[in-house]
Amino acid sequence: MRALLEAERLCGRRRRPSHPLRPLRRRCGEAAGVLTIGGGVEVLQSEAFQSCEALPSIDLPQSLREIKSSAFMYCGSLESVVIPYGVTSIGDGAFGDCGALSYVEIPDTVTSIGSAAFALCRELTLSVPDSVTEIGGFAFNQVPQVYYSDPLGTGYDWGAYQVN
Repeated sequence: MRALLEAERLCGRRRRPSHPLRPLRRRCGEAAGVLTIGGGVEVLQSEAFQSCEALPSIDLPQSLREIKSSAFMYCGSLESVVIPYGVTSIGDGAFGDCGALSYVEIPDTVTSIGSAAFALCRELTLSVPDSVTEIGGFAFNQVPQVYYSDPLGTGYDWGAYQVN
């Protein structure tokens, strides 16, 4: 709940009660620097920071276990993310269309990466740990370079330009 309140404070988000399922567009205004989410948060809910254009970096808590769909989608200024050890799942479109994203560290506790999770991150070079055994369609669509040993032997590229 604290993370949601902090996101609302930074992004100026207001829910429209008459349209609770409509995707919410937000602007972070003058937010700058690193946003730190306090300990105790285990799940980043869907769309938690979606469209926070002024968010360059985020410090995720060690308590985090899951990043849900579209959590950081359209965060155009987001440059780097270190996903903490213990996270097991990265949801659909979680970091989709983060144009400035160039560095993501994924721990070997992650087993699932959702569809289009890193789609349109055209500055990203990504190393995917062997612990990942489930990857959704187009998870890496238009990502320039993905390093993944493909322990299951699927041979898919998930939309990446190059998989090594």
